[in-house]
Amino acid sequence: MSAKCSLEENVLMLLENGADPNAASKKDHVTPLHRSKSTRVVQTLLHYGADPTLSMNSSRRDGTFVQRTALDILVDRNPVGAKVLLDDCIFTNGQDLTSKHLVVVFDLELLSLAEQTIEHGEMTYHNKVVSGGSGMNDLLEHPISEAFLQLKYQLVRPHSLFNVSMYLSFTVCLTLLAVVATAVMAECDTMSFGSLWPCLKATGDFYRIAFFVLFLLTGMGTLMIFLRELAQAYTNWYSYWSDPENWLECFLIFSTIGYMVSLSLSASTVAPHFGSLAVLTAWLEFTLLIGRFPSIGIYIFMSVHVLKLMGAFFMFFASIMFGFAMAFHMLLPNHTPFDNLFSSIAKVMVMMSGEFEYEDNFLWTKVEESGGSNGTAQLVFILFYFVISIVISNLIIGLTVNETEELFKTAGVMRVQKTVQQIMVLEDVLIKEKSVASKLLPRSHVLVRRTQLFPYLYKVNEADETVPPGYKICIRPHQKDRYQPWWRAIIPFKLNLLVDDSDHFIYLFNETECAAAEARLAKFTLPDSLVQKTLSLLRAREADGLDYASPRYSQKWLRRGLTLDRCSKIMLPPDMTDSPAAAESAGDKGTLVFRTESQLTDIIDGDEETHIMQSDDDDDN
Repeated sequence: MSAKCSLEENVLMLLENGADPNAASKKDHVTPLHRSKSTRVVQTLLHYGADPTLSMNSSRRDGTFVQRTALDILVDRNPVGAKVLLDDCIFTNGQDLTSKHLVVVFDLELLSLAEQTIEHGEMTYHNKVVSGGSGMNDLLEHPISEAFLQLKYQLVRPHSLFNVSMYLSFTVCLTLLAVVATAVMAECDTMSFGSLWPCLKATGDFYRIAFFVLFLLTGMGTLMIFLRELAQAYTNWYSYWSDPENWLECFLIFSTIGYMVSLSLSASTVAPHFGSLAVLTAWLEFTLLIGRFPSIGIYIFMSVHVLKLMGAFFMFFASIMFGFAMAFHMLLPNHTPFDNLFSSIAKVMVMMSGEFEYEDNFLWTKVEESGGSNGTAQLVFILFYFVISIVISNLIIGLTVNETEELFKTAGVMRVQKTVQQIMVLEDVLIKEKSVASKLLPRSHVLVRRTQLFPYLYKVNEADETVPPGYKICIRPHQKDRYQPWWRAIIPFKLNLLVDDSDHFIYLFNETECAAAEARLAKFTLPDSLVQKTLSLLRAREADGLDYASPRYSQKWLRRGLTLDRCSKIMLPPDMTDSPAAAESAGDKGTLVFRTESQLTDIIDGDEETHIMQSDDDDDN
């Protein structure tokens, strides 16, 4: 009750007098950590040994029950408290943060125990955080969340690369088909053929063979894209049609089929219309597709975001633009750019970019030759110059620059959101109970298993007999064992601003030895930007006086006789030792490092004070 009502002093008093921080109700197994609404209460409970991995029984709207951890509860009630739980999942091996022997541990057990729905699987927690809006950005950008997303993304990346490669092949074939067909139709005009097929026979074997091969490949690619879109729509009908990108893909399929049909029917006058739209849409969709990749997607996302902003801006000033277009049309009715309303609107939009062509359009003699209205035409032009070209155009430029700067400030959040979206798009097709893959592919479970992170880590952990079971991974941030991809050297400098210079290898964490396992995880790396963010978090914890080595194993735990943390060193006064020589060697520091667990156990049973300290001296380990 004290935790539920955020009575921090009462909670502290109860814990200091021996209250169990993991005491659970008999019916639903609710612990004080589940009921906590205050961040300070969460910190206090964790300090006194509360276990965030304990689950409670929670009922759903359909009457079923689900196991939910404190993280699942706090994400909804207290996001700041949830961040404290995530902070608790990152610790070190006790070395100084600048030591070359430092090992940073990411404990993914809490995320592995989080609620998983049929719709989203392992991504349930991150989907909830993304859906929570900007108030959840701290949780989304947290190093433990990003570490999970990085590992998960590296598992699904081969499937994404296959999708992009398939789509690029289709786009190239469609483009080459349009090039060949356009060349053939140009030959038809010079040879006075009214049909495409006689022209193909007359242009030679090269054009004929190239046309039929590209026509066949484009048709196959269109069929594969159609089946892919059908599978996505079948999996989630409402979500599919609410995404504008899916509408663009449907338009691509329609325009491509229209282009191929018009070519087959020899409708040379209709084919260019369908073909130009199909090629333009294909390359636009390909750009959006590669924009799903987190490392480069930020730039494409910024372009789309600014485009939406400009679209809304133009909608607001459309009335002014229409007014000027109508005025020029009435003042210059016989002048070519303004002789009809539609061309007048187009000319006004071009004039916004500075192409006035004053000598050809608004000079006194030119207006008189075309039978226009001199005086008023020049006056309206001057008004257009100041209102549109100076005020509105510069306002658009200023808004664009300001919006770009704001987007760069939130680049980290957008990159993480792109990672979540990319993973969930793939899993929507693979893991859902209603997915086409689960119904049509006999071995779809193999594809599903290859994209699931926690079963993979469990299998790897089980295969290594030297590592205790769990989901703890670690890195050695100050070691030189880094991975440098070959393609990083050819990326332009400006693009490298959001691409890490190197990646860190990942190892399983051996709790018994408090060190990284010998063999690294072959599939995984962590970017240097994430590692630096993690070190910043640990430095902040150190500045706040918290134990960055292992927050779950504090002095209070030791005094109550709980599990010893091998990553911490217990420093004792020299008069408590049974070795005068050892006490003398401690010098003026008045401390001595005990190396055996039995000595530590004897001291914990007593009433003497213990002190947790960290050292970088390998001889004290």
